Amino acid sequence: MIRRFFRHLIESFKSLKRNGWMTIAAVSSVMITLGLVAIFASVIANTIKLSDDIQNSVRIVVYMRKDIQDQNQQIEKEGQMVDNEDYKKVYNALTAMKNVDKVEFSSKEEQYENLIKTAGNNWKFLTGMLILSMMLIL
Repeated sequence: MIRRFFRHLIESFKSLKRNGWMTIAAVSSVMITLGLVAIFASVIANTIKLSDDIQNSVRIVVYMRKDIQDQNQQIEKEGQMVDNEDYKKVYNALTAMKNVDKVEFSSKEEQYENLIKTAGNNWKFLTGMLILSMMLIL
């Protein structure tokens, strides 16, 4: 039995040597096919991960008009303080949506601080230049 195995092994190597170009063609076609399958599997896996990451990290920024007083419990109306009918109306509408996980309010001052944090000294320089140019115009 072992002799037959070695005989078949030797015959297969002889056949590979005799038909060298066919061997190279067969091996290269299998390598190319496996390479293409690996590339497409990698692209599909990365696309799925990317779409999951995008789906889980959607952030929507909403800007409100200055005259909206949604965050105040009491507002001044006709010279007297009255309860605000629209208190947290926008907040409640946003949290009522089924796909909304978190609603966060930030004032214009907080947003300005975030802008300075992300842009750094460049933003302070630009605002300084803007103020200086406005002073020169006046």
